Amino acid sequence: MDSMSTGQPNYDQVREIQRMVDRLEMQVQDLQRQVQQQGNYIERQMPALPNTSLLSPRFLSRAFAVWGHYFVASFLISIPFWCLGALLALMGALSF
Repeated sequence: MDSMSTGQPNYDQVREIQRMVDRLEMQVQDLQRQVQQQGNYIERQMPALPNTSLLSPRFLSRAFAVWGHYFVASFLISIPFWCLGALLALMGALSF
């Protein structure tokens, strides 16, 4: 009687399944090692991060830090336009 007809796996099938399980266990161990290495790398890099509110775990701290950066950037970008407007207004006033 054939093992396919009885639904029972034969010795070769069991051996192949065991090889696949062993291979998967090795892959899991490799992935666990990689995760551990990444965790160690992150722990070593944490002190090198700057102390800024942009990296704060609190939402409002991050939000106000972003808003502050946006405000300063907008101010710096608008300075040349203010100067150009003042120059044009001065030229207009002198032409009368």
